[in-house]
Amino acid sequence: MGLCVFYWLGQTLYDVRYFHRGFADCFVPENPHQLGMRIFASLMLLLVTLILYRPTRRRAGDGDAQTLSDVTFLSRTAMDFIELPLEADIYDFIGERLQALTGDSVIVINSFEEASDALRVRVVLGAVELLATAVRVLGHQPVGLTFTLTPAARAGITLGVLEKAEGGLYQACFGKINQELCHQIEYLTGVDEIYGVGFARKGGIFGDALIITRKGSPLTNPQLIEAFINQASVALQHRKAQEELHSLSLVDELTGLYNRRGFFTLAEQQLKIANRTHHGMLLLFVDLDRLKWINDTHGHHEGDAAIREAGALFKRCFRESDIVARLGGDEFVALVVEAGEAPEDLFATRMQQLLNQRNAGNQPYPLSMSIGTVSYDPAAPCTLPELLHRADELMYAQKHHKHAARKH
Repeated sequence: MGLCVFYWLGQTLYDVRYFHRGFADCFVPENPHQLGMRIFASLMLLLVTLILYRPTRRRAGDGDAQTLSDVTFLSRTAMDFIELPLEADIYDFIGERLQALTGDSVIVINSFEEASDALRVRVVLGAVELLATAVRVLGHQPVGLTFTLTPAARAGITLGVLEKAEGGLYQACFGKINQELCHQIEYLTGVDEIYGVGFARKGGIFGDALIITRKGSPLTNPQLIEAFINQASVALQHRKAQEELHSLSLVDELTGLYNRRGFFTLAEQQLKIANRTHHGMLLLFVDLDRLKWINDTHGHHEGDAAIREAGALFKRCFRESDIVARLGGDEFVALVVEAGEAPEDLFATRMQQLLNQRNAGNQPYPLSMSIGTVSYDPAAPCTLPELLHRADELMYAQKHHKHAARKH
């Protein structure tokens, strides 16, 4: 529990320092997204501590050093899972970490395909010789092969326990590959033992992993592997939730920010929370300057690149708990929740600093933004469209001032 408490207190103190709110308010965030991210991170770190309470791993001397090494590995991996970008291949990441745990072995990572109720081979690592032999014997790459789940396999996956496939490769692939061919591949590549372990959580299954050891390189850390698999299962559940959010059409494909629908859906919720808890917020209405000029001068592909770059700057400028969106075209908006006593110009100043850093490099054109910032006061409530209109007017005034300055 120590890692979880340390993380929670550290995040609380960070919010107190930079958003000038009381300790109690920051300790349990009102924002559901921010609270969810805290809980997810804490759960990942809690899994790390499980290894500390496995009595079979508590031995004197080198056993204590090994335990410390295991905890360090799991702690680092937990944070890496949290920070893994949505566009990154999480199955490839899991395979690389599992290979780091198992040394001279072959790792096969399968994803679960709900539509076909089957496992699909996603990643094969540490198997240059095995892959070459398998391609020669099978006539095609094993990556992409699908294996329909049997009731026994489904039950095994949901356990999340490392189990030895007594029937070797033939059992591991559910008889999908001819038994004689399986024996031939095992003999040619020096396979010793094959273990399987499933990714599952709360009744949902996300795939499984096969660990193929070579003769002379047995598994020595099954408990650590199971602890890591628990981490991976939580991360896969979280990734599935993220992907479902995308499927609800709340995310702008070009920038990865929320789109108009996503913004209004989430911002309306925050408005209700602010009115109930009497917490102020900031809203920034932003327009990417001279996008038409970029399109006309450099082509629409560069216009899209400018929009993507602006989206990346927004991600750096604001916290994950803030609601940042591209409303369409060159218009962006950000709702800073739990703003506390932060000055109105804090985020506009931070964004300008990021723009200055970007423009200081060798760029084909500068990026510029016009920004209108307004505060939301729960003591004088207004609707979201009204708040946007006020910020839009301030943004337009700044844009008009810039245009007039360029003429002179």
